[in-house]
Amino acid sequence: MNVDLYGLFTAAAFGEDGYVQRLARERMRADHELAAEALRAALVRERTPQHLIADVEDIYGRWIEEFELDLDAYLLAEKRQ
Repeated sequence: MNVDLYGLFTAAAFGEDGYVQRLARERMRADHELAAEALRAALVRERTPQHLIADVEDIYGRWIEEFELDLDAYLLAEKRQ
């Protein structure tokens, strides 16, 4: 399996069971616990090589500090699909 930082970040943030999906499901704008759960699940699911874990944690952590889901816009877009 060819795993890269972008793929890991994308899986944790926007994947099928990623952070954004978890926030929407819980009707929340941000939550550090959900963020950590999404990252852990993605690292396991993607069979992340040990040497990439620290880098993806750093990138993802910086993104989480600033990210807030526009829940209303997200739910409206989901409804329209």
